[in-house]
Amino acid sequence: MTEIAIKKIRKKRTYPETILHKSCVRYFDNQYPKYRLNFIKIDNEGKRSKAAGGIAKACGLRKGAADMILAISKKEYHGCFIEFKSDVGVLRLEQEEFSNAVFKTNYCYVVIRDLDDFIKFIDNWMSKIN
Repeated sequence: MTEIAIKKIRKKRTYPETILHKSCVRYFDNQYPKYRLNFIKIDNEGKRSKAAGGIAKACGLRKGAADMILAISKKEYHGCFIEFKSDVGVLRLEQEEFSNAVFKTNYCYVVIRDLDDFIKFIDNWMSKIN
């Protein structure tokens, strides 16, 4: 096969967690526009150069941190950290350690696997806020 033919055969990579993440943010922003600045992405993934990685680490980058934080308190929780996982994704050890650490300081931690789960969770969380 020629190089051109090989390029045409390759499947385009899909990123199910990214698609889920974007859908959830879109839902939140549309349903709760007044609180959109309280739903914040934690930029903890992606490839970085060694120098950029060192700077990020010095500035507080933490292994295992969740994908988002919802900076709105509810009952005994000061806020909620949200991790997006595909239906087959599993938490890494660092992510489990992070979830345990935030629970100890009265923050909620939730793993979201699909948009329906997010809608149920977020609508419940926000029900007493609005």
